[in-house]
Amino acid sequence: MILGICGAFAANLPDSARHLDATDTNSFPDPIEVLGGRAFATPFDREVYYLKRVREAYPSYWASLLGANILVSDYVVAPDKLQKFIDELGEAAAGTDDPVAATSLAVVTSDATFYANTNAFRAEILRAAARQLIRIGPRGRVSLAQAFVENHYRQSPESLEIFAEVIGQSGVTDPKLSSALAATAFTFTATNGGSFPGCTQNAVAALLRLPGGVGVVREKLEPNTIFDDPGRYQDVVRAIASAKAESLRPDLVRLESVSS
Repeated sequence: MILGICGAFAANLPDSARHLDATDTNSFPDPIEVLGGRAFATPFDREVYYLKRVREAYPSYWASLLGANILVSDYVVAPDKLQKFIDELGEAAAGTDDPVAATSLAVVTSDATFYANTNAFRAEILRAAARQLIRIGPRGRVSLAQAFVENHYRQSPESLEIFAEVIGQSGVTDPKLSSALAATAFTFTATNGGSFPGCTQNAVAALLRLPGGVGVVREKLEPNTIFDDPGRYQDVVRAIASAKAESLRPDLVRLESVSS
């Protein structure tokens, strides 16, 4: 327990402060000072207030505090704790476009020690990280888009499926996220040159839920799509059919006529 605080008051310390051991006492602000004796309706409100105040009033501690709470060890052995912190951080940094929050949280979505961890796969943590990156603002969305690279596709297609689903549910307008989804659906390949059906279908489905996404998919529906990778093309068609994207029917008819 930092600062030697014990007894009843210790139970009211922010959880993110409890992660800091005695060696951190000179590196972080006093939680008593940060909270200022305020009462909170819920523990969640207390946690969010603490994070907001550190970000606003103690910026030199901000990056270290986040780094002390976003740990791969928690991803493996204490996933509930890590997911709770991610949700609190997302609420505290929502709409701020905070670069430190975006960079710190992007570790979960872009570092293989998290998304491709051989000891655990935490879908809910990955989903929460993607959701909160979108909430942070443009920098958070850029950070999430940067997770969509071919190496990630090959190591953990399941995590990209999750990110695509979250992006589609958000309905956000963001060209970088749209480009990331398009690359996943139409460009990235597995090590054997093939593609992962789940990634293709989830990425197309997500695009079709985003403003302008139908146009992005339409641009990719070219004859060479069929001949280069017919299996991927069928996955694209399945996603379009599931989404009932009627505006793309003429494009599919045109492609079928070319291939026949």
